[in-house]
Amino acid sequence: MRVLLDTNILIETEGLVSPSGTLQKMFSTAEENNINFSTSGKSIDEISRHRDPKERQITLDKVGKYPVLVFNLAVSENFRNLIYPHTSPITDRRPNHDVDDHMLFCVYKNAVHYLVTGDKGIHTKATRAGLQDRVFYIQEFLEFLEDKFVFTGVAADNQIEKLPLCEIEIKDPIFDSLREDYDGFEYWFNDKARQGRDAWVIKNRDGILGICIYDPNNIDCENKMKLCTFKVGDDSRGNKIGELLLRQAICFAYKNKISDLWVEVFKDKENIIAWLESFGFGIISEKSRNGRKELKLKKVISPPRGVCTRKNVLRKSIEHYPYWVKPPLTRVFLVPIQPGFVRNLFPDIDSNSTQLSLNLPIENMPCGNAIRKAYVCKSATRQARPGDLLLFYESGGRSDIVGLGMVEKTSVENQTENIISLIGKRSVYPKNEIDEKFDGRMSLVILFRYLFPIKPISLKQLGYLDLSAPQSITNVTNHYATLEPLLLQDDISIN
Repeated sequence: MRVLLDTNILIETEGLVSPSGTLQKMFSTAEENNINFSTSGKSIDEISRHRDPKERQITLDKVGKYPVLVFNLAVSENFRNLIYPHTSPITDRRPNHDVDDHMLFCVYKNAVHYLVTGDKGIHTKATRAGLQDRVFYIQEFLEFLEDKFVFTGVAADNQIEKLPLCEIEIKDPIFDSLREDYDGFEYWFNDKARQGRDAWVIKNRDGILGICIYDPNNIDCENKMKLCTFKVGDDSRGNKIGELLLRQAICFAYKNKISDLWVEVFKDKENIIAWLESFGFGIISEKSRNGRKELKLKKVISPPRGVCTRKNVLRKSIEHYPYWVKPPLTRVFLVPIQPGFVRNLFPDIDSNSTQLSLNLPIENMPCGNAIRKAYVCKSATRQARPGDLLLFYESGGRSDIVGLGMVEKTSVENQTENIISLIGKRSVYPKNEIDEKFDGRMSLVILFRYLFPIKPISLKQLGYLDLSAPQSITNVTNHYATLEPLLLQDDISIN
């Protein structure tokens, strides 16, 4: 497995600065599991431009232990248009952008499996290019390695709570950057607390991991809801806390028949804007606040409308998530999944109840918190296409359809490294299990978006529809008209 290291990682590791404990642990865990780190020739060129001559020479002397990958890959115009959607690549590019773009293009072209970087700008571009599952921060990559190679399965005691603002400690460190960005933030917070405003909060004994303060007052008048404050702590990055909070907000809107969610973000927060856009938010206006440009983004929560074709079905599904495009433009598949993986992949499905909730304990596996997930099975079928609907059937346990997903991408692979590279941060599978189950065998990798849990559809109900328990992925598109009323039962418990 080849992992590309960005210049900023190399300078911290091999320069005058002592590497952090997290970084040292990342390298030692990788070494124990034969993970090969490399740098690019363009990164060496960038180190050569470092302003401190002493640190520059020490770094250049030491990075020789890393293989230098030199690829004759010219960044394509189509790729530049992906990563620079709002500005011209020429006018927006700083001197180091060529290096950044080339490293990311190496991931895009599968010249390497992963990229590790601390550069938020690169992570923003990775999200725009759909590569966010293969580009890591240091802490994220350490957790990824531990999940894949030294997985322990220990559960955390975190959960989503709906709390009144008056019960939330305003001095919590998660609010530090908000106090810096917004004059009068504490006055606003205290004022909303007096009005009885609530927030969805994820916390542990050390403090708040993520928070979403929302304004429900728009629900009755305009059928819209504002996400006033949406923040994930820096130490929680990589645990998919943001995706979990966003899904909570989206499912709350779905449950309460809210047509739009909207949020305001400073224009210079490019990584946040790209992340929101990847979940269907779109920029609708721009204004000035205290000398900074601020964008308003909106997410539509309604069934897809307008012209829909096979070419735009995935985009339409993402824009209107958690709704989906119906057959005949899409297909529908029953997907069997083992009980243990149901709990890890869909922790909001309570195996002891027919009531489904988004407020159950969160497992210590980022994939359980995520909207974007992955599924691997011993199948070489190529029927599933982007935008198709997945009905997850828990086999060997409760024998019910328990959740819905929407296909983003599929691939048939037979090597562990290729499977791991595809599933990235989305997976429930540790490497040893992938080796045991899938290495050397033709296996189907499905990258999908989790829509929401559903009221379980039992095997008995499937029998009434002339369907039986699936032994493998089964095309049930012809039964969609009779399945749809069961899929849309309004039985999700959401605070």
